[in-house]
Amino acid sequence: MSDIVYLMVSGQQQGAISDGCGTIASVGNRWQIGHEDEIFTFSLSNSITSTGRGSHFHGLQFCKLIDKSTPLFVNAINNNEQLYMEFYFYRINRFGRWEKYYYIQLRGAFLSAIQHQFSENNLDTETITISYEYILCKHLIANTEFSYLALPENYNHLFIPRPKTPADNGLKTLNSKGVGRLLAAGGIYNGNIDGFRETAEKLGGDAPAGYEQVLNEKTIGLGIAATSILFARKQLNLKQFEELNKVKWVDENAGMSKRARNYNDSATGARSNIHTQKGQAPTIDRTDTKNNNRPVRFDGVDGNIMIDRKISVVTTQKAKDQAVRQSNALENNKMTGRWEVPNQTQVNRAQKMFDELGIKNIEVKIVKEQ
Repeated sequence: MSDIVYLMVSGQQQGAISDGCGTIASVGNRWQIGHEDEIFTFSLSNSITSTGRGSHFHGLQFCKLIDKSTPLFVNAINNNEQLYMEFYFYRINRFGRWEKYYYIQLRGAFLSAIQHQFSENNLDTETITISYEYILCKHLIANTEFSYLALPENYNHLFIPRPKTPADNGLKTLNSKGVGRLLAAGGIYNGNIDGFRETAEKLGGDAPAGYEQVLNEKTIGLGIAATSILFARKQLNLKQFEELNKVKWVDENAGMSKRARNYNDSATGARSNIHTQKGQAPTIDRTDTKNNNRPVRFDGVDGNIMIDRKISVVTTQKAKDQAVRQSNALENNKMTGRWEVPNQTQVNRAQKMFDELGIKNIEVKIVKEQ
């Protein structure tokens, strides 16, 4: 197979079968960032022949790794479970980046055969054959499509999964930590901290905790002073205040060279600790595999962009792991990243590593040393 295919599957009985199939627990070091809930497919074939009176669809067959979904597919064939399947095809575009260019959707899909293959010096794989009642094919770049429904009278009985984030009445998140943080900002702006705290407590849920993240006994004085100035200068609105509170600051590592420190400390948004005279690094949280928040360091911050400066880009496994952690943290916080490097050689090295790791939410920019 020349290009990459990812599969998403939902079952009428088992739900989201493909969820977690692209994680480390499922496929080990073959996992790809951004595709944790998709199944990596090695090959795919779909046979159609003419009968003279129309077309005959012989079914679709694909090959995949043995992963988290393998026992679930066995359940599906054993219980004759109806499936909803989506295949996404990727190719390299003229800019050398992956682009999603083709799409196949199957409804009323049923497994007709599964063949497991465990052999020496080969990947552990399984080949799955599927029959289906409805197929939709789209070329996403050229904007062409084809669809076929075997039995039109059965269309309303074909299984379609519910969206992962169904529309609610809008009240579900009114007691989140985010709402609590916004109430804290409103309390500062309106000079009514106690009143807005009471509102957060009445909302319940996570709202009081979010309020306390911004305004507590240790931060209330600094919060009022800094935020009041920014509001007065019309440099900060409530949404920007919410973004600001994603970023926390820690003392920089002391072990770096003077050249690297000077380069890092000149990044946009970088700052020094008034008391210790040490540089401080901005951090944002990522969620690890145990659902714990872990801080990830950068060198500066520019609005919704986290900045990391590199005098020299290294491509060791430790450096790659750090880049993946940064990308995950940015995704968790709905932010983007920017690596700033001094020359084109470092740009090329960083971009090659990002392409290898599948990182798409960090750009690379040349910023000369001062």
